[in-house]
Parts: sequence; structure tokens; C-alpha cells
Amino acid sequence: MQRRPRLLGFLLLTAAAAFGMPSSGYGQSQYDPWRTAEGEAGAMSGDTVIVGGSSIRLYGIDAPELGQICHSRSGQPYDCGAMARDFLEQALAGRTISCTIFSQAVDGIRVGRCAAGPTDIGLYMVGHGWAFASRGLSNRYGGTEARAQARGVGIWSGRSVQPWVWRQQQEAPGDPP
Repeated sequence: MQRRPRLLGFLLLTAAAAFGMPSSGYGQSQYDPWRTAEGEAGAMSGDTVIVGGSSIRLYGIDAPELGQICHSRSGQPYDCGAMARDFLEQALAGRTISCTIFSQAVDGIRVGRCAAGPTDIGLYMVGHGWAFASRGLSNRYGGTEARAQARGVGIWSGRSVQPWVWRQQQEAPGDPP
């Protein structure tokens, strides 16, 4: 009885190796082991930085899109995507950051966690209310988002729509009546 499962396991591993398939339940990406990027950075958007000429989307967060309109506490409309980008740009000004690249998104942009010294930039953006936690990807920033919302900072000082909802509305054909 013991012999058959071992033989079957051996045959499966041999077949996997012969066909270039990963032998574990996890697929291996080109970023395994993870790559890093380091240097002076700029903000492309509220959740994407540029390091050494390469775009890196901050893992676990989603900031308002450029052109996305939010409303201030007094009801005034403003481009919260541009505000998020500008806030990130100020935070990065003159600082060297280090990013650990986890993967590559379907749109080709690399995805990773970036830090300026000990400061996690995704945490910084969510904590100051200029990005949402992407709970579908990570539970890392959910508590920080709740505290920012309770303090009414950034986008939480007025009314906003989650960026993923806003993007979906932009893709909807036709205008509502």
C-alpha cells in the first residue's frame, strides 16, 4: 500500500519536471526571488511611484484616480486623484526609497512594497487618508484605513467613491438617464 502513493508521487514530480511545470502548488513568477528597486522616487499617481525610470504600484492600496472628483466637507468638488498624487510627491521629495517587487500586474506595471527608511509608503498614504486599503489583496492596511476614516483626514474629510467603483463607472457604456 505504501509503495503505490510514493510511486505515483515520484511519477507526478518527474512529469512536472519534464514539462517545465512547478512541482509545488504555487506557481513561480519572474519575481521569485523578489527583486528590489532603490533610488530617488517621484509620484506617478497616489498609488504608483517611479523609481529609476520604472513604475511601481504600491501593494495593498488603491488611491483615487487622476481626474476622479471627490467633495470636501463643505461640498466643494476637487480632483482627489491629483491631491493624492501631490501628497505622495511631497512625501517622497528628495528621499531615497527602497521597493521590494512582488509581482507584475496584468497592465505590465510592477507591484511591490516601498519604504523610505522605516516608513512604509502604502501605510503612510492610507494613514493620511489619501488611499484606500485593497482588502482583496491584503489585510495589511485595513485598521489604518479605519483610523484615518475615524479622524476624518484626506478623502475621509468629505465624500468620495472608492477608486475601483469609480473606474467601473467610467467603463460603463452610455450615461445614466
